[in-house]
Amino acid sequence: MPELLTRMDNAGWLTPSIAEVLDPLARPPYDDDFTGRQAGRIQKVLGELGVPVIVVGVGAMPSHTLFALQPEPAGRRGKRRAVTASDIRRHLNALATELDAEEIGLIDEMSRMPGAMGLLIRNSGHRRLQLRHLLMRPEFLENPSNTALALGMDMEQRCVVRDLVDLPHLLILGGAECRAGLIDSILVTFLLFNTPAEWRIAMIGTVGDGLARYKGVPHLLGRPVSSPADGRKLLDGLLREVERRRKLFEGRGVENLRAYNQAMFAQGEKVLPGILLVLDSVSGGGWAEQATLWTGVLANLLERGQSAGLHCIVTAESAEPPAFPSALSPLVPIRMACADVAGEFGRGESWPTGFVDAVLAEPGGQVTALQIGTVTGGEVGRVVDYWRRAMTHRRAGPESIPAEASAVMAEPSSASTSESDLTYERARALAAYLGWLSVGPLRDILGLSDDMARRILSRMQNEGVLEQGDGPVLRHRRIDGGPPGGGVR
Repeated sequence: MPELLTRMDNAGWLTPSIAEVLDPLARPPYDDDFTGRQAGRIQKVLGELGVPVIVVGVGAMPSHTLFALQPEPAGRRGKRRAVTASDIRRHLNALATELDAEEIGLIDEMSRMPGAMGLLIRNSGHRRLQLRHLLMRPEFLENPSNTALALGMDMEQRCVVRDLVDLPHLLILGGAECRAGLIDSILVTFLLFNTPAEWRIAMIGTVGDGLARYKGVPHLLGRPVSSPADGRKLLDGLLREVERRRKLFEGRGVENLRAYNQAMFAQGEKVLPGILLVLDSVSGGGWAEQATLWTGVLANLLERGQSAGLHCIVTAESAEPPAFPSALSPLVPIRMACADVAGEFGRGESWPTGFVDAVLAEPGGQVTALQIGTVTGGEVGRVVDYWRRAMTHRRAGPESIPAEASAVMAEPSSASTSESDLTYERARALAAYLGWLSVGPLRDILGLSDDMARRILSRMQNEGVLEQGDGPVLRHRRIDGGPPGGGVR
């Protein structure tokens, strides 16, 4: 399961840990004393305005603070009336001034607290959510799949998680900058928890050079392409692979990749990886003008690919033609829309739009407003560098020795080959292999003194290789079980 981990698949690939890829979490912007004072001011201001409420809960996030408000009866005795969301909404500007808020919004009714309303406050100290924050939420950690994606945080501060293999395809809509942010968040998450033996990735990038940054990752099928002509060739090749797999499944008497891999693994034979197709986007680079060239083959992939283990993430400026062909719409019922085009999916008065980065629209009319987790260029660069080094090391050394595979967790060695440098590299490899580290293994396995072991642990924590903590320090948690042969769930 995706638990901020390092793990080794059955082919000898070792995944990175989030400590080596993702930026450390920033400190919370406000402490309990500050949010407590804000809660008191909210009650005081609204009470003086004739809208009495009690703050019954506080949720502090890096991006905003959520106060759960329980309305109290308003008016004089004998003329009591219930306070409504409309009553509070009329006074939001006064609250914003009193709280020095840069943004303020209201949730009419909180699903987790029946009868309560949610007041969202963003002050100058608040900042965007990091992807790492989403990956540490229980909704993500408790998901059993290593293809789980943390798509964002809803307005009640729950992490919205969906499994890629259950989507089955995703359409991302909106401006180029927002789309690129969502793609990076998905790809970095995917590369943190999946190996090239488990998943291959095909990329078509038509806007800027965003996908070109992933060149050299061993998961890639070829290189990222951009033109409609080259894209058509790649789509044709993927369709041929889908048809080849379907014939293999028929020969084994199974219907999908998961069942096929289970049968192959039981017999000690090679399993097949899943395939992720990223197409960003069909609205630019001449794609809309040449839609007849590629629409048919993409439609076949969307319709036939899921059972063969192929899943698509396609982006467009809008869900309306010509930005996105109408023939494809029924094949991608699950959509993420950036805030600039979220109006296509409806927007009520109760939607605190100032806090919405994107919305997730799913079959059945369910629409969830989200704040998305951001990914920096440095985080993209580190996950790409990790996998490039892993590929180089794999070509150079034996694949069957876990210690050799785990050694790629280390940063490139410096020019110095001193004994202390070699000891530190061995300690990093040991941490990767064990999944945790403390003084004991450094002393008993590497023969270090207690003092040297403590210095190495401190250095690894300072460099982000190990999480901060006392006692045995978890570097990752191993996966128990998992799909046969590391294949698709």
